[in-house]
Amino acid sequence: MNDEQQLRTELRQFADRVSTSPAPVAEVVRRGTAIRRRLTLVRGAMGVVVVMCSAVVAVGLGHSESASGPAVTQLPAQVPGPSSSASIGPAPGTPSPGPSAPAPPVRTVAPGEQVTAEAGRVLWLTADGQHVVEVPPAPGQTSPAEPQAKKVLDGNLGFGSINVRVFGGSDGALYTGAFRYQATLAPARVTIEFADRTLDAHVLTLAGSPGWAVYYLDAAPVSRDVSHPSIGGGTGVVVAYAADGTVLARSDRPPTSR
Repeated sequence: MNDEQQLRTELRQFADRVSTSPAPVAEVVRRGTAIRRRLTLVRGAMGVVVVMCSAVVAVGLGHSESASGPAVTQLPAQVPGPSSSASIGPAPGTPSPGPSAPAPPVRTVAPGEQVTAEAGRVLWLTADGQHVVEVPPAPGQTSPAEPQAKKVLDGNLGFGSINVRVFGGSDGALYTGAFRYQATLAPARVTIEFADRTLDAHVLTLAGSPGWAVYYLDAAPVSRDVSHPSIGGGTGVVVAYAADGTVLARSDRPPTSR
């Protein structure tokens, strides 16, 4: 027998002499139960500590609020943007100006085409440069209405000039006149300035570039004075404007009747 075989025999004999015992299952279970109990106690203690801390914080906040009033959270100011619903207007008591009504558009008419104003008054333009107004007879009159023509191109009205005539009665007045212009300086708007207001008149013109145009406006009855005729209680000033707002003509003279 060599040394290796003798070593194996001795090891086997030693193993046979060692006694084996069953696994300690009960001891393992007991230790696991004890560990779980300790964990449960620790968790419960931590929960109590958290509750106590919350109570202390709440009491502190309550004392602070009672001493200095309720806490106020101040938010940063918001500046209204284009899509904000906040409106920026005049201060209280300050009247806001209303939108101005657009001026009536210039109307192109045919020669002899009649345009009816208020109270049955009619006006038209002729191809030879006449501004014609026809006023119906007053109540009680039996004579027919007679057209009253005024030539515009006879030299009495120079270029860049404007005139005004008034046809009035108790039912109101018709303010009308003609404006003579050169080249492209046609009026786009005509106004009559009264003592307390300014009104837009209607502008009539022939097709093409006739070099003249007519305006008319129905307004309040005429207040007449032998020495100083007036329009609606104040002297009327007729102003013709170009499309860009440039003043083309201005008439400060009192209007002529008829």
